[in-house]
Amino acid sequence: MLVGDGQGGAGGTGDALADPNNIDITNGGRPGGPIINCGTQDAMAKNTWPVQYGTGPSFNAWYQQSSSGASWFSGTVDPATREMYAIVKWSSPQASKAGAVVAWNLDTKNRRVVTGLHPEAGEFGSGYKTPFTGPFPFGPQILGGANVIRLGPDNMLYVFGGGTGEGSSDNREIVRVHPVTGERTLAWLAENTDSPDLSDTYGQCYRPDQHGHTQTVALQANAFEIGPDGTFYMSMHGIREGDGIVSVSADGKTCKVHSRWGGTGHVSDPTRPAAPAPDPIGNGPYLQFPVKGLLFHDGKIYGVSNDELYSFDLTTGDIAHVSYTHGTYGGMGYANMFWDPSREVVWAVGTVAKYVGSIVNLKNGRRESIYGDTGRDEHGDQAILVSDYPESRSVSSPSTTLTNGNSIGYGGVVLDPDNNDIVYAVLKSGGLLKMELSTFNNYVVSW
Repeated sequence: MLVGDGQGGAGGTGDALADPNNIDITNGGRPGGPIINCGTQDAMAKNTWPVQYGTGPSFNAWYQQSSSGASWFSGTVDPATREMYAIVKWSSPQASKAGAVVAWNLDTKNRRVVTGLHPEAGEFGSGYKTPFTGPFPFGPQILGGANVIRLGPDNMLYVFGGGTGEGSSDNREIVRVHPVTGERTLAWLAENTDSPDLSDTYGQCYRPDQHGHTQTVALQANAFEIGPDGTFYMSMHGIREGDGIVSVSADGKTCKVHSRWGGTGHVSDPTRPAAPAPDPIGNGPYLQFPVKGLLFHDGKIYGVSNDELYSFDLTTGDIAHVSYTHGTYGGMGYANMFWDPSREVVWAVGTVAKYVGSIVNLKNGRRESIYGDTGRDEHGDQAILVSDYPESRSVSSPSTTLTNGNSIGYGGVVLDPDNNDIVYAVLKSGGLLKMELSTFNNYVVSW
């Protein structure tokens, strides 16, 4: 294997210790030693790369210059152009939870900022900015509160954001981003009587309110999906309205609740008629925790609640439990959810943990980690991922990038559109990680 490509070493681990011709620039130039694109994020940032890994602005700049650290959220890929898109959100003395959309060409590994503010290269794109609602005197922000990015059926990018946190908020918005020019236009905005301009431009789903106000339901930050007809799907979570799956039409003019459970209504003022709790929609298990991460597949919505995968029937509202925990593996991500047609499984990847990701077989509910060979057990004949080696392998092998202080967290994860053995993921440092599912070898390919 080629050491310069980050693939050198014994057993496909990304470790170049077995190659005496490799020069370790991170340790005084001694022969042998780890190659830079398998090193720690600090080593990658502080040393000169001996091989050009893509051109364009370095995405490590957000991590280095943000006052509170940069956070990567969600990813998507365009099979036609072979570009991967992701969101970075950051704060600085000039910005508060501002977002940027970036792209990598999966073949050349070149980088570009599609829209947003780069700390060194300046501002990209144009158009709509999010009104700032926080306590500090910031002006409108580019993609404020950005959390999820999706590629729509019209080949436009859609960013779900608004609000100031990662929980529930009634200040959400959907922003359309042109993937070439970076122009931003507002596709949908949550509005209520507290909004500066309540209009009929955008359809709303409202929560019970005994004071006669029109308060829109609170929507989860990491739950957004686009159907094949352009319909936007989201997850609501609030005390008055309860939990459920809602949708907004492609033109942004109507909102509909598809599935609903819980909700107390509004009875805080005894001098007014109580606003009753909303009627439940659909049958199935009562979910105590909010639904995070959404995927449209085969006419249904899939989402994650408390580390379990559920399906939601968009016609009846019925809820079904899809997955079970296999062995000791219980982690379930939700920042990145997509369908893998070659394996016929759902991917659910990305949480606050160092690296958490699942593949779920919808036929039998079997769940596996994407970070290791889980087929070497009593259920081996059911295994989804089995490495090419005669023994079990995982990213826990010595000296891989993911075991050397790097992490994915909520960062974007996509499957290569033309090679289902290759996964790309965004590290917290802004580097683009490439992982081979047949070997679990992983290394940075764009910096």
